[in-house]
Amino acid sequence: MKKIATLWIAAAPLLIGACQNNQAGNNLAAANNVASAVPANTAAAAPAPAPAPQSGLELRLSGSGLTAGQPGLHPSNVYSFGMPRAQIVAAITAIRGPATGQDANAECGAGPMQFTHFGTLSLNFQDGRWVGWSLIGPPASPPLRTDWDLGIGSPRTGLDDGDNDQAEISQTSLGTEFSVSDVQGLLSGNGANATVTNLWAGADCIFR
Repeated sequence: MKKIATLWIAAAPLLIGACQNNQAGNNLAAANNVASAVPANTAAAAPAPAPAPQSGLELRLSGSGLTAGQPGLHPSNVYSFGMPRAQIVAAITAIRGPATGQDANAECGAGPMQFTHFGTLSLNFQDGRWVGWSLIGPPASPPLRTDWDLGIGSPRTGLDDGDNDQAEISQTSLGTEFSVSDVQGLLSGNGANATVTNLWAGADCIFR
């Protein structure tokens, strides 16, 4: 499938800040970096707990944004990249509760980027528009997953979307990366028992 947006690359543990330590295979440091979206040389605070859900809708991850629907049913709401920041933040607040924080990074490869955090889920913005999301472990409460049940903690064997789209797996300076249905992520290792530690889609502030 064609990717929704370019994943900006350079070198470092995951999502965010300008060049930090880019030791290959350091997945734990990468996970912290993806979540925090902080400028270089700024210590990343631990992610705030996920807010309590505010509706009966279940938020789900998508390569083109996010969706929501009643548990066990097909999505009834579709939220696509390109929405105004206020609109998508209001929509997610109605489902997951109020945002737990926000910050910005002026040194992303794509240009200055702003972030609104809902626990371990981060929404990425440029010029007032929503351009991407990222998710780190441990699993949020309630968990955030794709329609094919991919989420933090999923086994390597569960990456494929069940609809003829096979995951592409490669070794990069971040560790073991994969891509499937416009969703990218990291595995805890290259072995058969590896699990998903990070997920993201759309434009991001990831440096390799």
